[in-house]
Amino acid sequence: MCKLCTKKVREAKALMLVHQYELFKMKDVESIEEMYSRFETLVSRLQILKKIYVASDHVSKMETKGYYY
Repeated sequence: MCKLCTKKVREAKALMLVHQYELFKMKDVESIEEMYSRFETLVSRLQILKKIYVASDHVSKMETKGYYY
């Protein structure tokens, strides 16, 4: 696979993961632990692709969704 193709694939994956991060919310049928595990996996995948959010972004995201009080 050529370098340009690899770069485009990474960019597409990164965009998809950023989109998932922005729309992230707890599912009706999952526990807090399951939701948090899913969130950690998403954040880890973003870090691998060099899309880094700071911890305060994560906390404010959870607060706006009503998961932390």
